[in-house]
Amino acid sequence: MKKAYVLVDIGGNSKVAVFGIDGEKLALKSMLTKYDSDPDFAFGGMSFDAPQMADRICELIRETLAEAGPVEVLAVSSSSQREGIVLIGHEGEPVVGYPNSDIRGMEWMGDVDWDRIAQLTTLDPSPIYSVLKYVGTKNRQPEVAARTATFTSISDWVGQLFTGKAVWEHSQAIHSLVYDIHKREWSQELCDMFEIDMGILPPLADAGQVLGGIRPEIAAATGIPESAVFVVGGADTQTAIFGSNAGLGDTVLVAGSTNPLVRLDEDTERPDGWIGWVSPHIFPNQYMKEVNTGCLGINLQIFKERFFPDTPYEELERMAAERGIPACTAVFAMSTHIPDDLVLAGAFFLDNPIRADVEPVDYYHALILNNAFYMGIGLKELAISTDTGKGYVIGCAGGFNSRLSAQALADVSGLEVRVYEQSDSATMIGCLNLCNRALDLPEFVPALKFAATPAPSDDLNDYYDNWLSKREVIKNS
Repeated sequence: MKKAYVLVDIGGNSKVAVFGIDGEKLALKSMLTKYDSDPDFAFGGMSFDAPQMADRICELIRETLAEAGPVEVLAVSSSSQREGIVLIGHEGEPVVGYPNSDIRGMEWMGDVDWDRIAQLTTLDPSPIYSVLKYVGTKNRQPEVAARTATFTSISDWVGQLFTGKAVWEHSQAIHSLVYDIHKREWSQELCDMFEIDMGILPPLADAGQVLGGIRPEIAAATGIPESAVFVVGGADTQTAIFGSNAGLGDTVLVAGSTNPLVRLDEDTERPDGWIGWVSPHIFPNQYMKEVNTGCLGINLQIFKERFFPDTPYEELERMAAERGIPACTAVFAMSTHIPDDLVLAGAFFLDNPIRADVEPVDYYHALILNNAFYMGIGLKELAISTDTGKGYVIGCAGGFNSRLSAQALADVSGLEVRVYEQSDSATMIGCLNLCNRALDLPEFVPALKFAATPAPSDDLNDYYDNWLSKREVIKNS
């Protein structure tokens, strides 16, 4: 019987998968996570039904195990978006979940010393951080806060669901705003600043740590044996980087729901004039110098599901490649951090009158190029240094299933873009290798899938210049 792991990744597009310990994908199910707006908050209060999510996770695990066939599950692990949290009740029950996009704490941002926060955390002002979500709840929904015994990251909540033990893994704890990145511990000073009792925070844990065995009721609900263990996972970006063959000094683009740009380093230094932040990697003494390029991979997924639901991505790629430069331009971006160079709105631009040769696949291709161009701007202008002498960046996550995207990025950046096998499951591969490490098994090392080398053309350069001009229209509108 094949030995395997059950892996859970919670985000805008949540996934449950069964992988063999050798890296073979045996089954995978996904679902779009339903977020509800909260009318109690004027600024972007968003939540999800955590009890319903728990039931859905168990249901998807049963389905993936049935599809995978006979396997011996040795371990379970999970990853999630970094700023999302779940409030946990006094009996260990999930109360409510908040995604990373929830900004219910925005109106209390002015009550704290952001200069001091930056010294202890390296983080700049933003409403998305975890503790601000709890502060908003405590101030506006005290009855919900009264039901809360603790809260933690979404992936660590999955660990609590499976084992009954709540922890908070380091690479996600930094985005709470009350974690001292230099000491790698909770900060009493920061807790006092936000007027929260440090006792509400669970213990910190390392990625790859065995949290415990599977609770009998979860084993019965999922089909996972009680003999399996839960291995602490990590933030989706960090686990994706671990699953993409990246090492110290490498620059990595994680083209998922959002598109963070990261360089792995050994220190927390922020270069002068650098727009970005520093996060712990999932391993001690490794850090990520990071910015968000602003583009949203989820836009491409939503567009495909609405307009090309029955057309495989491979067929769309072929159609787009055959047509060449698209007959429209897409400019879409977001910014939950800084810089103000990035925008919250977007549009498709067409000639007026509309060109007679425009095809639906042009919109798809234009979105691909939009994302590639924003990632290229990230490499050029947002000051993540690529002067390590390597001459390449690593692309991982689902967005790099598109060779068109990788090639466009190579063309506008002048850097080789390397993509490894199982790139679209890089987060899962990272969790898989955390399980292998925890169980003293060999790590799975994916082979190189392809490398896109720079080959710019006059047509692409003209299209890029046109895109830049349209981007100025959006920024100034």
